Amino acid sequence: MSAPLISLHRCCQRSALFLVPRRQWSSSSAPPASLLSRCLLFLAQRYYDVEMLLRWRSQLERDQLRKKNLYYGYTQRFYGPDIASAHYILNLGGGFRFVGQSKWFRADSRGKFSWDFLNYRDTPVEEVDMSYTVINYTGLSNLGNTL
Repeated sequence: MSAPLISLHRCCQRSALFLVPRRQWSSSSAPPASLLSRCLLFLAQRYYDVEMLLRWRSQLERDQLRKKNLYYGYTQRFYGPDIASAHYILNLGGGFRFVGQSKWFRADSRGKFSWDFLNYRDTPVEEVDMSYTVINYTGLSNLGNTL
């Protein structure tokens, strides 16, 4: 066999170990890592390119989260703090209700929402539902002045 085929054969023998479930020696209740996670860890430990790709992916995810939680200063300057908070909540996929209103404004499953909330320009936001959204501590500052 040639050298590349031997190394491929050895790699395949090692990767077969990923398919065999391992017995856990500790009493931890953490679930075992998935096959994909174990393969990526194996490749990242041996090849710098894979490690760099994983680092780029995590940095991209962090940047996207940061962009979603940016300050809505432009909207606040033109429409006021309540409408800016309402727009921010709808962009994240949450819902809210104005004071004295029984109607909740929510984004649909595709993230689209009605712009009818602009009619309540001087009405403060009373209740907010941010369940299942990707809000973080920085994003909470967008709601600080209104609630």
